[in-house]
Amino acid sequence: RNIPDYIQNEIFFSHHFRWQKSQGLDEHETLQILPEPLQHDISYEVKRRVLHLVPIFKPLPLIVQKRICHALIPQVYPKDSIIYSVGDIGHEILFIVSGVVTVTLPSDLSELDTSGKSNAALNKEKFEAIGKILSAGNHLGESCLNSNSGVRQETVISKTTVELYALSKDDLNGICRFMGSDKEKEFKESFLRRNGNIWHFFDDLPGMVGPDKSDNEEQDLLHFPWSDSAQSFNGSRRPTNAVRRRRLSQARRRSLSYSSRDVFRNMFLERRLQRDDQSSRSVVWDPGSPRGN
Repeated sequence: RNIPDYIQNEIFFSHHFRWQKSQGLDEHETLQILPEPLQHDISYEVKRRVLHLVPIFKPLPLIVQKRICHALIPQVYPKDSIIYSVGDIGHEILFIVSGVVTVTLPSDLSELDTSGKSNAALNKEKFEAIGKILSAGNHLGESCLNSNSGVRQETVISKTTVELYALSKDDLNGICRFMGSDKEKEFKESFLRRNGNIWHFFDDLPGMVGPDKSDNEEQDLLHFPWSDSAQSFNGSRRPTNAVRRRRLSQARRRSLSYSSRDVFRNMFLERRLQRDDQSSRSVVWDPGSPRGN
């Protein structure tokens, strides 16, 4: 058939990878004939390593963890594949289980929807805080939670073989029905406030209704692990830029103390990828493989 070679190669790679993992067993078809509680138990045993890698999932009740595992869809990408590009439509959050990806932000915002354009500055601040090289434990595409259109706001490319698990927005909404409205809001906002072990956003989220501020400001701040006092927060007005910078600095210091191994690992990966990019400048890419560019 008239399918470009690079697409055929990615199809072959994906099937070969899944064959190595399951030895030809169609997990979805096999689970469908079993009772639903047993499906959840099996999915949890098979996919719970994803929960262990993503800090957001760890405090959830077991019943919610099982439903999340059951909804996760595996994906795999070979090196130098475009996972998604700016302007693509996607309604899934992607969780990295293995491999390394790089993120590129758009210089031209014309491909973004209204939500993406209004959040472009916040998106830039996020990747300045967490870095543009992501690996196991990080997630991507969470902007779909406060966007009706699902237009992607960045381009993500695999720098190694990458194994991901996708959680659709619809499945997430269905799972959150078991959590109660307050826990649901807190859980969804956690995807937009942190990535891996690094917190990067502290204010009320655009497009989402923030929680009511109580008179006890210190109690409000206790929800966040970096807060040592309520003196830098005024519940009656939005924080100043100086307060935002101080909170970001606190979050970075705390993130380093919580997960220094992850931070130094990302620093090492960034340097290694820079060396790889320099050494590959003399390589002539096959023009028949546009995704290799």
